Amino acid sequence: MSDPQDDPKIKLKLPAQVRLDLTTGALPGSKDLQVPDISKLFEEEQITLDSEKQEGIRKLKLENDILQAQHDKIKSDNTARKNLGIGIFVLVFIWLICVIVIMFLTGGKILAFSDSVLIALLTTSSVNVIGILVIVANYLFNKDKST
Repeated sequence: MSDPQDDPKIKLKLPAQVRLDLTTGALPGSKDLQVPDISKLFEEEQITLDSEKQEGIRKLKLENDILQAQHDKIKSDNTARKNLGIGIFVLVFIWLICVIVIMFLTGGKILAFSDSVLIALLTTSSVNVIGILVIVANYLFNKDKST
């Protein structure tokens, strides 16, 4: 194939620097051109992506640790609340049994208490039982914390 500049029918004026060398398929003077090493660019991009992935994984692990700690705290709180509720129930039950026993013993003339003492015993027992149950119920079923 002949050079397009040598063909009289086609009058193209190409600069000598732009003409391709038809035998090698390269531009004249292309040996002086510096082509960046694509593999190095790829490695740098891969390192950047890997560090971003590692940072993302680190953030997810931290978030997971925080959620695990919150879960453990809630689980521990619920166990403590359950045990506290059972303990308060047993205390109130024993208290009421003692009051009932005292009332029967006083009625059977085994114990001798005046009427004012019995009224005070029943009143304070009732108030204490109701108060303790309200406090425990508010603690166990707190709407503000919603745990």
